Amino acid sequence: MAAPDRDGDATAIRPCGDPLILINLSLWRDLNALREYVFRSDHAGYMRRRREWFERFERGYVPQLPRATRRQGS
Repeated sequence: MAAPDRDGDATAIRPCGDPLILINLSLWRDLNALREYVFRSDHAGYMRRRREWFERFERGYVPQLPRATRRQGS
């Protein structure tokens, strides 16, 4: 798996080997900060249009919380 590029661009990570699938992970100070960004910033307009740019991802699996917490820090 590739590492983020020199500028810290995590979209360089391609765990599925498919150039149309990218990883995006954000960390937030708290839930209110996330809500402000998602629903009250310019970002909200882009989210309303997301179907213009993204396809629904139907394959793969969603990891359950116990597995995710075991992998934390690894």
